Amino acid sequence: MAEERFLNRRGLLAAGAATLGSLPAAFPAAAQPDMRPERPTRMLSATQFGAVGDGLTDDSQALQNAFDEAFRDGGGFLLIPPGTYRVSRTLRILSRHTGDIGRLSGVIAHGAQILSVIENHVNVIEIVSRATVRFLAIEGLDVLGRGKEKHGLYIECGGRDRYLYNCCLRDVVVQGCGGDGCRMVGNVFESQIINSYFRSNKGNGVTFAHGKHGGILSAIHVFGCVFGNNGADGAALIRGCYDVGFHGCYFLLNGRFGLVAENGCTLLSNCGFENNQM
Repeated sequence: MAEERFLNRRGLLAAGAATLGSLPAAFPAAAQPDMRPERPTRMLSATQFGAVGDGLTDDSQALQNAFDEAFRDGGGFLLIPPGTYRVSRTLRILSRHTGDIGRLSGVIAHGAQILSVIENHVNVIEIVSRATVRFLAIEGLDVLGRGKEKHGLYIECGGRDRYLYNCCLRDVVVQGCGGDGCRMVGNVFESQIINSYFRSNKGNGVTFAHGKHGGILSAIHVFGCVFGNNGADGAALIRGCYDVGFHGCYFLLNGRFGLVAENGCTLLSNCGFENNQM
């Protein structure tokens, strides 16, 4: 009897399958996910675009071409080999990229110095995002100004639905610039500055700010950085900005305060202050 019941059940299942197979499709097949692999992240070298790095050649156009290509089509990495790269105009990262970038990309420049000979009070390097960009890293870059440019490194994301998330400046040096060493403005979230040095700039070492026309800077963490001998403040939080934490940083010999925070700051941990003028 058990065997009979088993055979009858098999017969019913087979009949059901046959019936279903004979019916017309009532619904289209579910769309299959796109399983094609994502385009591999590219690693380009500035030398591929003609950058020389001898301190004499004007490398402005070569570096700009390299930045444009590295961040085209979803981002990649640009390697700037050791050398001194003379620039006479602003270098713009993300300037031609309007789509979102959701994977790690950036600039690796350990041993490379950007030597500014800019005369007309404009920024040396600008990172201005017109989209949502995640995991942008700038590593090892050294910017040396002559006091006639504006900010050494200017980072901004403004407007609605545009954000810079999880960005990182690591092992960066900015010195001798006519404005701030670094100015970070607007919708920059959950980002870090690590083991970097901002010295002898005419403005602040670093300025953090909400955007003038919207854009909230939030959850920035600064680790092991030095802000020294800047003409104004070592670091400044302005336009109501406050969500910045400093961990193990040192502020010394600045022309005004080591740190100015109009609304306070999130955290000040194991930091040192020495011989600031105010």
